[in-house]
This record gives sequence, C-alpha cells and structure tokens, in this order.
Amino acid sequence: PMHVHGCSHACVYCGTGYGGHALVIALNVQEYLEKGIRPVIEANPWQKCFLMMGSADIATLEPEYGLFEDFLKLLGDYEERYGYFHTNGDCVDWVEHLTRRDRVIGVWSLCSNEASAVLEPCAPPASSRIAAMAKLDRWGVPFRVKLKPVLPIRGWRESYAGCIRELLTSCQPETLGFTTMIWNTYERLAGMLDLDLLDPE
Repeated sequence: PMHVHGCSHACVYCGTGYGGHALVIALNVQEYLEKGIRPVIEANPWQKCFLMMGSADIATLEPEYGLFEDFLKLLGDYEERYGYFHTNGDCVDWVEHLTRRDRVIGVWSLCSNEASAVLEPCAPPASSRIAAMAKLDRWGVPFRVKLKPVLPIRGWRESYAGCIRELLTSCQPETLGFTTMIWNTYERLAGMLDLDLLDPE
C-alpha cells in the first residue's frame, strides 16, 4: 500500500515528525488509488467525502508528489464525491491548477501565532495559514478550520481571540471547530513541553 511517513512540522503533540529520522514517501500512487481507494468508494456509496492523509502533511508535498491531482480525477469518476486534504501548513498554490478543483476541500489545524511557536516549532504561523485559506476562498474552494490543539499556554484566551478575529476578517471557512488535547497524555506532554508555559489558572 501507498504510505507517507514522517513530517517536518515537529509538533510537540504528535509522535510523527521529529520522532523519526526520515520522510518516507511511497510512489505507487496510481496502484494505491486503483486497488485501495476505488474499491472503498464503490463499497460505500453513502460516503461523499474522503480524507487523504498519512502520517505526514501530504499537502505540503504538492505539487511535486502529484497525489491529489490523481486522487481528485478518480473522485471525478463518481457523482458528488469529494476529497479532503488536512494540513497545518500554508502550501496551497498547487490547488489553483488542479484539473478537478471542484472536488477538493481544505481542512486546517490552526493554533494561534503564539501557540504555534511553542507547539508547532517548524510549522508556519497562523497568519501564514490564514493567508493560504484566503487564497482558497478567492478560488471558490471550500475549506474548514479546526482550532487544535487549544492548550492553555499563558495568554491563550487573548491569543486565540486574535487568531479567530484574523481568520474571520480574512476569509469565510465553512466550519470552525475546537479541540483541546489530543493524541497524547499529560505525562507525555510534560516531557515535551515546559509546563511553566501553561496558564497557572
């Protein structure tokens, strides 16, 4: 099966990325789509949206990887089937030139600028991600935002309020969700994050 493993964002809440030593990218995209994805689409006619994600932020590998061009062409063989990309990056210029741009939906993980600097040291700041979302907005491509993880670092209320204000004055996401701690335990986080950064209240 096709698999991408490893990520360059180095987020403290995720075990991928800098926990490993390499970004491993399988190149059998066509085989994976035909043998892995097409049967899933045909066996589940009720399902309209399909999330293409590995343990890497695949959108940041485009357009060189070429996975989404072929994935969306495949979805175009069926009525009302759409493909997601999920990212906490700002790499979206490849979306503008997709053959089946009408079949793609963007989904972002978004921390405030301040939280991102602490929690996602090698990912672009919130402002860069919001600028990328604004591009999709201009191109008529739907996108959704998850504020996650919302961890209570000092000043988090003001920080996230500013992030939400910037987001909603720059573009119009279809949805806005919130998630707190995920994929982790408090003990593991304590080993990766200076707990003095947390709001004592």
